[in-house]
Amino acid sequence: MGHTVLGKTICLDYKTKKRRKAKEDELIIFKNTHEAIIDEETWNNAQRLRKTVRRSPKYGTTSHPFTGLLICSDCGGKLSYREPAEHKEKKYDCDYCFVCQHYRHRKGSCSMHYIKVKTVNEILLKSIKEITDFAKEEKQEFLKVMNKLSDEKREEKYQEDKEKLEKLSSRNAELTTLITKLYEDHALGKIPVKHFERLFNTYDTEQQDLEKQIQYFEQEIESYHQRKVDTDKFLKMIEKYTDIEELTVPMINEYIEKIVVHEATGGRQGKNRKQQVDVYFNFIGNCQVPKKCYN
Repeated sequence: MGHTVLGKTICLDYKTKKRRKAKEDELIIFKNTHEAIIDEETWNNAQRLRKTVRRSPKYGTTSHPFTGLLICSDCGGKLSYREPAEHKEKKYDCDYCFVCQHYRHRKGSCSMHYIKVKTVNEILLKSIKEITDFAKEEKQEFLKVMNKLSDEKREEKYQEDKEKLEKLSSRNAELTTLITKLYEDHALGKIPVKHFERLFNTYDTEQQDLEKQIQYFEQEIESYHQRKVDTDKFLKMIEKYTDIEELTVPMINEYIEKIVVHEATGGRQGKNRKQQVDVYFNFIGNCQVPKKCYN
């Protein structure tokens, strides 16, 4: 990006020459010291992708392109990819799906948040095509509508995250009280050792999961005022895409910031099943094209 970074490692002992990697706030950065090799957006996007852990599926060869993008609306955890066993004779669309990682690995009390890969693909393709066509054909209206919708969506999400954080913090305080009382009962001999260990492990596991969720929502709330809509960068980015008919990995990474999946209502399948999915685009956030503008 054209910056010079010094102090990447710190000497722990001048005798042994042992060093450690410097933390981000310990780095010495001189900005714009030379010509940039890549722009800041490309760099930030690459760092975001590198942070995503991409494990190869048990019966496959590669990870899914949507990995790391789908977020659980309730606990803030990522949805993990699941596919059918190799020995299964008949494989259906419903076998290829994403589910909340906390539900899948029995961590905490989150629900499944099941969604088919096919459904995610259809939603993304439709959303990307609509926002791209609208931005290109009605540029001035796009700028006006996106700025208005973005402010409304950001405020709505801010209030939702605050409510979730309050509930999580309240439960975390309850667990602290329960663990303290449990230790007291154990010390006074009011509870057998095996019951103490079982209850403590249950409370401790739930509290560790809660602390991760609390950290996620605290970061979301803290960065609320720092997030700004940058329609100019979005318009520049979509110039390279015309006649979009299918999703590609570069397209997904350039367009999509995250996809928030809510728990479905009305059962796992059938006409009564409904599920809210919020698509967040890079630079403009969760902005949907109003039907009256698009039609």
